[in-house]
Amino acid sequence: MPDDEIGTREAAGHGRFGKASLQEWGQKAVELSLDHVRRGGIPFSALVVDAEGTAASGVNRVIADSDPTAHAEIVAIRQAGVRTASAQMSGSVLIASGEPCGLCYLATIYAGIRHVFFVVSSDEAAQHGFDYRDSYEMLARPRQSWPINAAQLVVPEATKPFEEFTLRTRQL
Repeated sequence: MPDDEIGTREAAGHGRFGKASLQEWGQKAVELSLDHVRRGGIPFSALVVDAEGTAASGVNRVIADSDPTAHAEIVAIRQAGVRTASAQMSGSVLIASGEPCGLCYLATIYAGIRHVFFVVSSDEAAQHGFDYRDSYEMLARPRQSWPINAAQLVVPEATKPFEEFTLRTRQL
């Protein structure tokens, strides 16, 4: 059995999050995406859904917010964090209208979400002009091959904030 099928069965449990099934949540993501396109946006939406069926939603707001990180998945994760007053969303699933890019997969992992479901694959999205498939591999390559220059600066007492943080958290 492929890993993605195993993940689907683990996350789905009995197939429902709240009163809606994963398929119904996927349909909601499509409806949200279609509404966003009809209002001039691009076709990416996302939902973070917890086991009780409480959802936080997001649409791609990169242009609207002048924020290159305001992808639909990240907007939904931010909204879920505000709603729950927590940066950890374990037990929730992410449902996206389009397969997440590398940035969004990382944000999902950091949020503690372990199951992602998408309606349109990255290959299908690429056929419609949204080709972000290279984002999956870029960070796996050595930093020197990235399309940016990244270098460490040598600054006196650079680790001092980290050291103080470590001392403070050990005292708690």
